[in-house]
Amino acid sequence: MGMARSTTVDNPSPGSCLQCGSPISGNYCSECGQSTSVGPLRFIALLGEAFTSVVDLELPILRTTKGLLTAPGRTAGAWVDGRRKTLTNPIKYCVIVGVLFTLVIRFRLADAAYFESGGQPGADRTTNTLSSLFQEYVAFLLMLLAVPFAPIAGMLSWVLKVRRSSTDWYALFLYCLGISLLLQMLSGFVSRTAAGFASILPAVFLLWGGWQFGKVRWRSFLVALLSLISWVALLAWGQSLLG
Repeated sequence: MGMARSTTVDNPSPGSCLQCGSPISGNYCSECGQSTSVGPLRFIALLGEAFTSVVDLELPILRTTKGLLTAPGRTAGAWVDGRRKTLTNPIKYCVIVGVLFTLVIRFRLADAAYFESGGQPGADRTTNTLSSLFQEYVAFLLMLLAVPFAPIAGMLSWVLKVRRSSTDWYALFLYCLGISLLLQMLSGFVSRTAAGFASILPAVFLLWGGWQFGKVRWRSFLVALLSLISWVALLAWGQSLLG
């Protein structure tokens, strides 16, 4: 068996990629994708590359968020069907929102603990309680707890002849969870009442997205509805066993 080519080279020859040493033609290397217009490093170029990296990261997230706010099912369906250039991976999207959600919740809990203690720096922090830890990491817990939703939805899709797999439904769920947590996080800055109403958003977005997710809307909506009911019942049953 041949040796695998190294992904980096120490002394690339003229006319070859500076990253992997492959012959180049065009603006990007056909092997590793690096730009072929890399020249001597200058401060303006350094700033420009950093700005481009930030824009490349943020634009798909913004487009994904806009799409999920207006048409969650069609947006998830576009990513699942292969139109992924302008959209963010559902796991990546959910993780990014989850990290932001965790930071905001941690800040708000610490701030509340500070005022409840009368501003005493030595007072016990609310963030040390089990309840506050659950609030902080609820996004990642829901991502794990959503795993049983996927096979249920996949089985129902097979029964109702909706051409969506278990993985497709899990992608939709992650998108709906991400946009719901984002709105819940923003509503928390408005009022506690708004944050309370926002807690039902995952179900709302999932049913709305389910309506748009399949070619026959009523069938895909029914899959989403029955899967959601089954998932909630499964969680309630598991909680009763633990309790």
